[in-house]
Amino acid sequence: MTDIAATVIVPAAVVETARTIGSSDSVNPWTFPRALTTDPTGPSNPDAEITDYDASGTADAGLLALIAQLRGVVVNFTDTWQDSLNAADPQRYIIAEEM
Repeated sequence: MTDIAATVIVPAAVVETARTIGSSDSVNPWTFPRALTTDPTGPSNPDAEITDYDASGTADAGLLALIAQLRGVVVNFTDTWQDSLNAADPQRYIIAEEM
Protein backbone atom coordinates (compact mmCIF):
# COMPACT_ATOMS: atom_id res chain seq x y z
CA MET A 1 0.00 0.00 0.00
CA THR A 2 1.18 3.46 -0.90
CA ASP A 3 -0.21 6.30 1.19
CA ILE A 4 -0.87 9.69 -0.38
CA ALA A 5 -2.18 12.95 1.06
CA ALA A 6 -5.29 14.51 -0.47
CA THR A 7 -8.45 16.49 0.06
CA VAL A 8 -11.57 14.88 -1.38
CA ILE A 9 -14.97 16.53 -1.91
CA VAL A 10 -17.81 14.05 -2.43
CA PRO A 11 -21.34 14.98 -3.57
CA ALA A 12 -24.05 14.06 -1.08
CA ALA A 13 -25.57 11.67 -3.63
CA VAL A 14 -22.53 9.35 -3.52
CA VAL A 15 -21.21 9.94 0.00
CA GLU A 16 -22.45 6.60 1.38
CA THR A 17 -20.58 4.73 -1.35
CA ALA A 18 -17.47 6.82 -0.71
CA ARG A 19 -17.74 6.13 3.04
CA THR A 20 -18.03 2.40 2.38
CA ILE A 21 -14.91 2.47 0.22
CA GLY A 22 -13.11 4.78 2.65
CA SER A 23 -13.85 2.64 5.68
CA SER A 24 -11.91 -0.24 4.13
CA ASP A 25 -8.66 1.55 5.07
CA SER A 26 -8.08 0.17 8.56
CA VAL A 27 -5.24 2.63 9.28
CA ASN A 28 -6.76 5.87 7.98
CA PRO A 29 -10.50 5.34 7.38
CA TRP A 30 -12.22 8.10 5.43
CA THR A 31 -15.70 8.95 6.72
CA PHE A 32 -16.19 12.36 5.06
CA PRO A 33 -17.30 14.16 8.24
CA ARG A 34 -17.35 17.75 6.98
CA ALA A 35 -20.78 18.69 5.66
CA LEU A 36 -20.56 21.30 2.92
CA THR A 37 -22.92 23.59 1.08
CA THR A 38 -22.60 25.71 -2.04
CA ASP A 39 -24.78 28.36 -0.35
CA PRO A 40 -22.47 31.24 0.69
CA THR A 41 -24.73 31.93 3.68
CA GLY A 42 -24.18 28.34 4.82
CA PRO A 43 -21.68 29.11 7.56
CA SER A 44 -24.31 31.31 9.22
CA ASN A 45 -27.32 29.34 8.04
CA PRO A 46 -27.69 25.92 9.68
CA ASP A 47 -30.60 25.17 7.33
CA ALA A 48 -28.43 25.44 4.21
CA GLU A 49 -28.75 22.38 1.98
CA ILE A 50 -25.86 19.92 2.33
CA THR A 51 -24.51 19.48 -1.19
CA ASP A 52 -21.20 17.73 -0.50
CA TYR A 53 -18.98 16.19 2.15
CA ASP A 54 -15.24 16.61 2.59
CA ALA A 55 -12.30 14.78 4.13
CA SER A 56 -8.56 15.30 4.03
CA GLY A 57 -5.49 13.46 5.18
CA THR A 58 -3.57 10.42 4.03
CA ALA A 59 -5.02 7.24 2.57
CA ASP A 60 -4.02 4.37 0.37
CA ALA A 61 -3.57 5.65 -3.19
CA GLY A 62 -5.62 2.77 -4.60
CA LEU A 63 -8.50 3.54 -2.25
CA LEU A 64 -8.44 7.20 -3.25
CA ALA A 65 -8.39 6.19 -6.91
CA LEU A 66 -11.62 4.21 -6.36
CA ILE A 67 -13.31 7.12 -4.60
CA ALA A 68 -12.12 9.54 -7.31
CA GLN A 69 -14.02 7.51 -9.93
CA LEU A 70 -17.38 8.23 -8.29
CA ARG A 71 -19.56 10.76 -10.06
CA GLY A 72 -18.82 14.38 -9.20
CA VAL A 73 -15.91 13.75 -6.82
CA VAL A 74 -13.19 16.42 -6.63
CA VAL A 75 -9.71 15.36 -5.49
CA ASN A 76 -6.91 17.80 -4.70
CA PHE A 77 -3.44 16.48 -3.95
CA THR A 78 -1.64 19.80 -3.48
CA ASP A 79 -3.70 22.41 -1.59
CA THR A 80 -4.83 22.49 2.03
CA TRP A 81 -8.44 21.50 2.62
CA GLN A 82 -9.38 25.15 3.10
CA ASP A 83 -7.81 26.10 -0.24
CA SER A 84 -9.48 23.12 -1.90
CA LEU A 85 -12.91 24.28 -0.75
CA ASN A 86 -12.19 27.82 -1.92
CA ALA A 87 -10.90 26.68 -5.32
CA ALA A 88 -13.74 24.26 -6.07
CA ASP A 89 -16.22 25.25 -8.75
CA PRO A 90 -18.69 26.04 -7.31
CA GLN A 91 -17.04 27.04 -4.05
CA ARG A 92 -18.05 24.98 -1.02
CA TYR A 93 -18.65 26.25 2.50
CA ILE A 94 -18.60 24.28 5.75
CA ILE A 95 -21.92 24.05 7.56
CA ALA A 96 -20.77 24.87 11.09
CA GLU A 97 -23.17 22.65 13.01
CA GLU A 98 -22.01 19.53 11.14
CA MET A 99 -18.37 19.87 12.23
